Formats: sequence, C-alpha cells, structure tokens
Amino acid sequence: MPATPEEEVERIFVGKLGEVALARFLKAQGKKTVGNEAMFTVWTGATNVDAQGFLTAEGKRIDVKSAHQSFHSRILAPMDQFQNQPKAFYVGIRIHADKKEAEIIGYAERADLLSNGVKNYGKSLAYAANLKALRPIEELIEMMPDTA
Repeated sequence: MPATPEEEVERIFVGKLGEVALARFLKAQGKKTVGNEAMFTVWTGATNVDAQGFLTAEGKRIDVKSAHQSFHSRILAPMDQFQNQPKAFYVGIRIHADKKEAEIIGYAERADLLSNGVKNYGKSLAYAANLKALRPIEELIEMMPDTA
C-alpha cells in the first residue's frame, strides 16, 4: 500500500529535519557543509529526491536517513534511490517526537546496506541498516573537510 499524502509530507519533513540536524552538527564540529545548495530543496513526489547531499573531503556522497517514530529501529534507503542515486554513506538520525531535537546515531557504508539485502518494509522495497549497528559518527566526521 503506497504512502498517503499526509505520510509523504511527514516523511519529507523529517528527512529535511535530519539534513538540517547534520548540517548544524557538522558546523559545531568545525566541518564544512559541502554539497550543492539544492540539498535543502523539497522535491515533490516519492521518487524525486535531491541528487546531491553532503560530501566528504574526497567528494564521496552522504545521504541522511531519519527515524522519527519510536518503533523505527533502522534506517531505510528505498531500492530505487539506492540503485539510481548511489551514496557512499548513509547517516542515521533519530528525530524526537516533538521534532525539536535530533540525535546523530551513526552511519553505514553502502556495502553495509547492500549486505543486508533488499526487503519489503511495508510501504516499499528498501535496503536497511539497524540503528544499533551503525558505525560511530566520529569516523565519518574525520572524512569531512574542515572549515578554514
């Protein structure tokens, strides 16, 4: 069953909150937010997403995946996005119920999600990584360019 329009708006909203949280976190760590200006644009449609997000110092792409329901135990990368707009890293962020706080949980490499395989998670086919199994965010932060 596809997402309702309300569910789609909520998904986009918490996704953008996750991106803002990561941008603020990087700034607090003295890191540049490297990417294009369109990364914070809201794209209409379930499959229309920004092709460029955050970048490491070596130009490897980073995607942000937000978990916002208390029962969400993993980050999901929809199969079409994972295959058509590959990213090297996926950052897992917990958006709290009040939507005023976010917690950077960690990150997964593309290979981590790939090794878990694609599964049906109710609304769509996706690759996933358990939030508790994510790598320490400090490792990814070291790959980010410093502000000069």
